[in-house]
Amino acid sequence: VADVADAGLDYVALAEVSGDRPGLGRGLDDDQLGAMTVAFSRGGAFSGGGFGTARVYYWLPTEAKTHPTIDVYDTKGHVVRHIAGEHDVYTENEGQSWWLSKTDGKNEFYYDFAIDGPERYTTAPFFFRGPMEGPELPPGHYSLALHLEGKTYRFPLVLTPDPLATTPEYVAAFNQQRRVFDLLDRTDVMLNQLQRVRGQLASTKTAYTGKDTAVTQALQAQLDTIDALVATMTSSPQSFEDFIQKPGQLREDELSLINDQTLAQASLNLYTRLESNYSVRAQAYNAWAGSIGTINSAIKAAGGKPISAPQRARTTPRPLSPIAT
Repeated sequence: VADVADAGLDYVALAEVSGDRPGLGRGLDDDQLGAMTVAFSRGGAFSGGGFGTARVYYWLPTEAKTHPTIDVYDTKGHVVRHIAGEHDVYTENEGQSWWLSKTDGKNEFYYDFAIDGPERYTTAPFFFRGPMEGPELPPGHYSLALHLEGKTYRFPLVLTPDPLATTPEYVAAFNQQRRVFDLLDRTDVMLNQLQRVRGQLASTKTAYTGKDTAVTQALQAQLDTIDALVATMTSSPQSFEDFIQKPGQLREDELSLINDQTLAQASLNLYTRLESNYSVRAQAYNAWAGSIGTINSAIKAAGGKPISAPQRARTTPRPLSPIAT
């Protein structure tokens, strides 16, 4: 069953679901149709999406063997969001939680119409790893598929725009946000690769310390290079006080830009500048990635296990794949 949660905000929201499936309440199977309409709240669409939220709830007589998953599709059947597995949570301590419950009884999931998110900087402190979701979809027609215990239940979704805005404005804002999220994704790919290789180099250095001075020095030089590259991409804040007080680098500017007015000229100018800065960082990163072969030769000559080659970075933005609404 699906309906709309309005959280007291100023939207027009309608929900209508038809059909009858045992174990899922008034559910929709592959051969059944229903409709859901969610309207954006006035005033929210151009700073980062609207506030429409679709609620899907399902009832299980006993605990399921596996956790359900969800896929959201555009009108041409392209997956725009895949929801499965666990995600980071923080109450008093850091932990993991499943996106979708498999417990017996009534279960709920709130879908906020976001697309898949960028890669996250996994070694950063909890609050600085980056968003788990991408930008919110523009108004249009979509479908949600809930995969549960070997069956799929489909729910057509219709997002209606604020009547004060136009569809081209929504689409322009959405596409620009996709560009910003893509920029953050490319940056975090580099940072994750740098940290992965750093961990391998540090372990290898420990193994050779006191045994081979030349290899140890070469490994330390690589560690220093990695630290210098990381410092050009992020200020590595460890707390909110750090984030406020320390001068930000490329990544901190990207995170701030995600929350800015998407189509404001200042935001567009900042995005252009950050892409230019990213290109410089990516070229430096790729030069470093190409140097791993040299240290691997030294490690292999000393009888050690070579370092896994890092992934090369894109030096230009990814083309935006069309989303049919």
